[in-house]
Amino acid sequence: MKKDDGIVIALSSGKGGPGKTTTAFSLAEYWSSAGKTVAVVDCDPNHNITNWFNKRKIDAEVISEDESLVDGIKWVQELEAENIIDTGLSLQVDYDVTIIDVAGVLSNHQLYAASIADLVIVPAQPSEDDIIEAVKTKKIIQNASRLGKREIPFRLLLTRTKYSNAYKFAKEQVKDFEFPHFDTEIKDLTIFKEARFSGSSPEVLNPKSTGAELIRELAKEIETIVSL
Repeated sequence: MKKDDGIVIALSSGKGGPGKTTTAFSLAEYWSSAGKTVAVVDCDPNHNITNWFNKRKIDAEVISEDESLVDGIKWVQELEAENIIDTGLSLQVDYDVTIIDVAGVLSNHQLYAASIADLVIVPAQPSEDDIIEAVKTKKIIQNASRLGKREIPFRLLLTRTKYSNAYKFAKEQVKDFEFPHFDTEIKDLTIFKEARFSGSSPEVLNPKSTGAELIRELAKEIETIVSL
């Protein structure tokens, strides 16, 4: 990476539903509101980021002549695994932050995205299945590190959390697997569901909400890792 290049952050999981997309667009809008230039890459055949972006365009206050730029956030759809590296690296030159929403269950996407990432976030709900899939994703990231002969930072992010026996068990699993993780957890809050439906984010819907505060806390943790 050249000195003036931006940061690439991949959100990666081996299964659908752990909160990749919600976390990706929440972080994107937070950093955009904080004055960073931001690009998001949708690699998921379910088009979750694309659907969010299209909803966002409807209510956007600032729409550029560039159809792929809304409220300062750049959107790119890239479903071909072999193009992820070129797409990510080209965006990295022009944007402070490039966020890649990696397709679940497609290991090539995970490997290629990790290979160019400055940080890989592995979202997981507090369930045994999600933690097991997170461990598989961890192995893919470690393989990318070996192939690239560099250490690729990664962190587990617990999502949709609420206190329960399943939550306690998941926390124990994370400890047993010695999985590096964020202190911040994304709680199971209604505002994240509302944001998904409306194509918005907690930062836009209610910047004083617990959800918006959690995203800010997560962003600050990320910034200490990648020096953003």
